[in-house]
This record gives sequence, structure tokens and C-alpha cells, in this order.
Amino acid sequence: MPEKEEQLDQILEQDSVIASTPKEQIIYYRPKFHRRVLANFIDILIFAILFVSFFALDRFIVDNTATYKNNFNQYDSIRLDSGIYARDGNNQISDIITILNSNSAYNNQYKKQKSKEAIDQFLTYANTVCSVDDYKYMAKDYDDFRMNSDMIYKNASSAYNNTPLFVKDGDEVVENPVLLDPEAYVPNIYGYYYNNAYTPYIDGHLQGFLTTRIPGYYELVKYFALTLIFADIVPAYLFTGILVYYIPTICFTRGRTTLGKAIYRIGLVDSRVLSPTFARTTAKFAIFYFAELILSVVTFGIPYLISFSMMVFTKGKQSFPEYMLGLTEIDMSRTKIYKSFQEADLDKINSHKEPVNFRVPNFD
Repeated sequence: MPEKEEQLDQILEQDSVIASTPKEQIIYYRPKFHRRVLANFIDILIFAILFVSFFALDRFIVDNTATYKNNFNQYDSIRLDSGIYARDGNNQISDIITILNSNSAYNNQYKKQKSKEAIDQFLTYANTVCSVDDYKYMAKDYDDFRMNSDMIYKNASSAYNNTPLFVKDGDEVVENPVLLDPEAYVPNIYGYYYNNAYTPYIDGHLQGFLTTRIPGYYELVKYFALTLIFADIVPAYLFTGILVYYIPTICFTRGRTTLGKAIYRIGLVDSRVLSPTFARTTAKFAIFYFAELILSVVTFGIPYLISFSMMVFTKGKQSFPEYMLGLTEIDMSRTKIYKSFQEADLDKINSHKEPVNFRVPNFD
């Protein structure tokens, strides 16, 4: 008896799980930690490859529907008509500030001129498509922005330091002619107008007005966002997850393994010390895929890190879904996982039988 207890202690030190059927005792061994990590890594790699493939396929299908094409043409048309977007050298539509900043051939005088023209075009377009009240609000906002007390030329070494960039000419706000006088020497005045007046106004005000005040633009942006989420990302995520984390567990009924875990011969047993049932396998997939992973996306991976920490540091070496459902990962290369007690008992009986002797007796 002491000898048997000593042997059992040695087995436990090798990170084993002692389980019992109604008639026999089974020794299950936990897989090495690095094998569990590598198995999960393979599953993640397969998931990433398939997700990108399915997402690209979804994107291609959606992009070629008549509804999407029609909405995208309207979207491009509004952006170009607004004046704060234009086609770049590659014929791609981009915001005017990005286009001006990306070309080193444009000097500051040209940038100032084009950015001012973009603002003027936006207000002209808004006057055409917006309500009278919306247009008046935007026009007043532009005047207030330019006449703000902070809108001054700042250069301590210049005689024009603290000179306003804009002044009133009757009821109209205009660029200060004193600063732009050809005979005046105002260092980098064109760049100052571009960087400190027109660029901030386009990026900080007109981009917002485009979304909130220009009719139809917000609806188009919302349509594209919802399409991306519900027509591209969600279908690709669901289909890939089912294909990688659920279908293999239905096919590999002994141990309910995924492809990565099948490669490293890692399976699961439940609290009955048997291969998990279909219902428990489905529950594990639901907890892992729809709770742990989705919450990880919106919480910077916190649930996944917690689950991984449980797998590393807890006594049972179980991830969160395994802990919730009483599942344990087993090294299938050392121990067979049984589907039923009858199979386990029968296997133990057969393993002790003498092999059948097929030799024909010699009657000579």
C-alpha cells in the first residue's frame, strides 16, 4: 500500500489528473504549457487568415451591389462639390489639406490661395443645398473665427507682431492688406495664414459642418459604417469563428479538439471525466467566442488576459470558459479520452485479456 501511494504522488508531481469511472481509475495528464500555447496560436493564425479572406470576399460582394455603388457615387459627389475634397495625383479623392501638404512642389502662397478657395467654395455650396438658417450659421461662424482676438500674427522679431490677420471692410471680413502688402516684409506670412487660419478652420469646422449640416451626408456616412459592421465584419467574424472553433469540435468528438489542439493532441474532458457532450461544447464555444473575445475587442483584451492568466496560474489550469463548465484539457498523446463509461470499462477489460491464439493445433 505505501508503494502504491508513493507511485500516486509521483504521478501527481507530473501534473496529472486522477479520474474514476464506476469500475476503473483513469490517470489523465495535463499537456505541457508550451503545447497549449502553440495550439492556441495555430488556431488564432488559422482564424486570422480565414477572417481576412472572408472579409475581403464580403467587401467585394457588397462593393459591387447596385445600392452600394449608388450611395458611394453620391458620397463622392457631395465631397467634391463641397470644395474641401479633391482628386489627388492618383485620381483618389482626399481632403484638400492632405493634398496640399503631400506635394512639396506647392509653396505657401499657393497653399493659402487653394485653402481659402476651398472654404469659399464650401460656403457657396452650402448656400445652395442647406436651409437659410444653416447657411447663415456657417457664414457667421467663419466671420467669428477670423475676427477672434487670437487670430493675430505672432513673431516677436517682426514689426508686425500682434497684427490681426483679418479686418473688417464694411460688412465683409477680409485678409489684412497691411500684412500682404508687397512692400511690407512679413516673414512667412502666407504660411502663417495657411497653417494658423485656413487649415484649422477646414479641419476643425468645415469637416464637422459637412457631416452635420450638409443634407444627406450624415446618412451616407451612417450607411457605410453600418454596412462595414453588419455586412462585412460580423458575417466574416461569425463564419470564421464557427469554422475554426466550433465545426472541428463537432467533427472530433473524442476530446472536442480544434485543429490546433488536434495537431498537438490536446483534448477536453468534462466533470464526468468523459469527452464533453454536444451541449457543453456548444456552451464553451458561446462563452469563449461571444463573451470573451467580443468583450476583449472593446476592452483592450482584458477578458482574454484574465482567461489566459487563469490557465497559467490557477490550480486547475483552466481558462475562463473551461472553469465555468468544469472542463479540463488533457494530453491525448499519453491517455485516451473516453466517450462513455462503458467504453472505458470495456477498454480496460480488453487490455488485460490474453491475445487470441490463431495457431492450428498439430494433431500429427
